[in-house]
Amino acid sequence: GTTIIDKKLYALDPNVNHHLRNLKRLQIEGYNITTLDTSMFKNLTSLQFLFIFSNQIENLTGDLFTNLLNLEVLDISHNKISVLPSGIFDGLGNLREFNAEGNKFQAFPPDLFSKTKRLDKIHLNYNGSLPPGFLSNLPNLQEVVLQGNHILKELPQDLFWNSPNLRDLSLTGHKKLTHIPPQLFRDCRKLSKLDLRKNGLNDFEGNLFELLEELKELSDLDISGNQLDNITDDILVRSHIEYSLVRLKFLNLSDNKLESITDKFFGRGWYLKNLDLSNNF
Repeated sequence: GTTIIDKKLYALDPNVNHHLRNLKRLQIEGYNITTLDTSMFKNLTSLQFLFIFSNQIENLTGDLFTNLLNLEVLDISHNKISVLPSGIFDGLGNLREFNAEGNKFQAFPPDLFSKTKRLDKIHLNYNGSLPPGFLSNLPNLQEVVLQGNHILKELPQDLFWNSPNLRDLSLTGHKKLTHIPPQLFRDCRKLSKLDLRKNGLNDFEGNLFELLEELKELSDLDISGNQLDNITDDILVRSHIEYSLVRLKFLNLSDNKLESITDKFFGRGWYLKNLDLSNNF
């Protein structure tokens, strides 16, 4: 069964779900709800899908999800949450999808996902930094969306280490992020879609393409809205790009500061179908 709680409510009685032990899906979409009692989901042991989005929630207690052993999808997006307690997901061993976009996170516990090894999709935005190895050691992780901020200047080099099945990665909106760590994609050999839009990247000379050299499955690359300038012969020689990005079909370099691109950029082995160079100088 499904229970939908509408947006007129300001608070929820924790006993409202007391007799719903067989409930599979619960959606709480109520813009005025500010808190959730720590025992709110205690009896919902069969729950698989929990959507608590578009509310005014500011805090979640560490044991709020303790009994949700069968939970597969958790959506807490578009609230006002700034902190997630350490261990809050420790009982969610079956969690596959987590969406927390549209909140006010300042920081995350380093071990937030240490017990959620089945996770395959994570969507987050944040206003601070990311701890080392934050999304590492997640063997089933396939899709990550990290919407950034105007504060973060560096990404942890080991952010995705030992998460070898990552296929779709979006790192957008980090206006002060000028470079990508040299080993960031070390274990991302299956990556097929990479979105680096609207960052502050300016490091062709810092070997941006060299970082992509091992991504043999990459087919869709978006680096639009950055600060990238000329692509020279020397850059291409160092990165072996004509042999590395062999599956690339879609490349977006629009809204950068490119003045020239060497003809060797379009070397043999490329299968480009769509190239966007608009709005450069």
